[in-house]
Amino acid sequence: PGTVASDYSVVGGEHAKVGGALVSALTRKLTEGTRRLRVMSRHKMGGPRSNTPTMTYTVRGLDAVRADKAFFAEACGRCAPCNATRVAGARPSSEQCESPHRISVFDWFGREFRSFPLRRPDLPCLCCGPQTNPRKLLLPLELASILPGQPQQEVGPDLVAEMITQTCIWPHERMPLIESVVRDEYSERADPAKTTTSKAFDMSVAPELVKTTGRVLEPCSMLYGNQKVEGRDIRNGAWNLRSTAFQRGGKCSGFAIVHCEPPHHGSFQAGVFIETLRRVARERNMPLAGARLIGKEIDACEAVRQYDLEPFLTGAVKELQEEEERNAQRERRPKCNIDLIIAVIGDNAGQNGRYVYPALKRWSHTVSGIPSQCVQQKKAMYKSDQRRDKMMASDPQYAAGLLLKINLKLGGANAFAETPTQIGRQGRGIELMHDGPNEGTMVCGLDVHHPAAGSSKPSYAAIVASLDPQCVRFKTIITEQGQIPSERTSSGRPTPGAVVQRQEIVGSLEESMKSLFRDFVSADCWRTGGRPPKRIIFFRDGVAHNQFEEVTRQEIAQIRRAADAICGEAYKPQLIFIVTQMRTKARFAIQGVAPSKGGGKGGGKGGGKGGGKG
Repeated sequence: PGTVASDYSVVGGEHAKVGGALVSALTRKLTEGTRRLRVMSRHKMGGPRSNTPTMTYTVRGLDAVRADKAFFAEACGRCAPCNATRVAGARPSSEQCESPHRISVFDWFGREFRSFPLRRPDLPCLCCGPQTNPRKLLLPLELASILPGQPQQEVGPDLVAEMITQTCIWPHERMPLIESVVRDEYSERADPAKTTTSKAFDMSVAPELVKTTGRVLEPCSMLYGNQKVEGRDIRNGAWNLRSTAFQRGGKCSGFAIVHCEPPHHGSFQAGVFIETLRRVARERNMPLAGARLIGKEIDACEAVRQYDLEPFLTGAVKELQEEEERNAQRERRPKCNIDLIIAVIGDNAGQNGRYVYPALKRWSHTVSGIPSQCVQQKKAMYKSDQRRDKMMASDPQYAAGLLLKINLKLGGANAFAETPTQIGRQGRGIELMHDGPNEGTMVCGLDVHHPAAGSSKPSYAAIVASLDPQCVRFKTIITEQGQIPSERTSSGRPTPGAVVQRQEIVGSLEESMKSLFRDFVSADCWRTGGRPPKRIIFFRDGVAHNQFEEVTRQEIAQIRRAADAICGEAYKPQLIFIVTQMRTKARFAIQGVAPSKGGGKGGGKGGGKGGGKG
């Protein structure tokens, strides 16, 4: 366990200021949500050499003053406790004190526990008293250690968005920061009076960045339904979609609207928003433009407050479908199915991330099978945006961004990458997908998701495979991973209470690949007469360095066995197995080139504050 005080630097003054942030802000971080951090103290152990605490404390926050300025009225030993505040280890007396002695927490511990001297009087104390009066028990920060084995708290969406915003900077801005750290290290190493970390470990870092030769891949052109976006017009991963139509519009005969948040200040503009969505869908060649709004809008606000959203949606959608059947019979027209749910959620990212969004997607993916699209009230339903002073409900740019996601969820295709055949085989486009006549290629991706440390939830493996030449039609399979007990009894059974090791190698990959081969053959998107792919490009993510050989050996063998079982031993497809890693320590920048501002570094949809979940 780490010592609580090890990561804090304190600015002097009577009021404690920790790490450049106010104590109140740190207290909120320590106690937000259901977080209950428990600590032990070095002065309350089983013995001089024991690591077993005799008492543990629940942290309620940080005190607002330094340890040498935090005073309490000490009982004289002849009277009953006369103060409402005591320190960890102070003994209350049994008689009434006429003149209590005031002593600081720092001085009291220095007197009572001389074997644990305090060296940082400027650090604040931990408030470990009852919830009604946290300052009733104060524990010096430098004596506290975090108890091991505590479940990790989930990071909220607000903190994730803030972290992404702070860390998403351009490479040409990041490199000077890295160089400044190295310069500071060298200036400190030159001072004989200073002992730096690298000097203590007899390490040295070269002052110059490593230079290497590379090449910038030019973006391929994108083909839409009515025009082509040239590669030269794509800058930083963004291009203009004005007046462009999708390659294939997703099918949608009807949709429903669900409100998970009541409207504020009469700013509800659902009619304007839906009309804008239809108009832009018509420009994009999407059937959603003529889809019927089925029934009345569903009010799910009370179900959200009662944490009962999923069963409520099941019943409400069933009622809408039954009502639509009756209306279709009465009006003598074909019945429209609910092919899309548009959910209007609130503007609180924390509330959305904790319950509303996961509940909606869980119901959509595992219960109903109906695609869903979430929209925020402030972006879709408000009369005006204060920053731009225009009606957001009628903003075609916001509607166009939503339709990019909605069309794919409905089974459509937004755009195709230009192939080498279409540009005279100049080496651009997705060349590996089209380098031979009737040569089908399947692109696969596999990753394993592990829950947080201490969680009893299982790990899951997900594999996705392309079925068509444009890589816009996919099949996904999700399986539960097995767990390996770290200890077993003499009979071979798992030891009760033993730590469970998460398994990275996917044991069900062979069966999953058999299913994907069958889907590839039955779809016959390549027009090869139902033949299996001649090439498999397999991307594997999330493999640690010490598992490269084992994972590739076992999983490649499973892919080969699946191919033999489905297509026979004579079937020998070309397999390109690529292990990818995202969280690498290397950082690259093009020397002397600063990109133009405007996107491409993660600050748009899905990154930064207010980033878009759908």
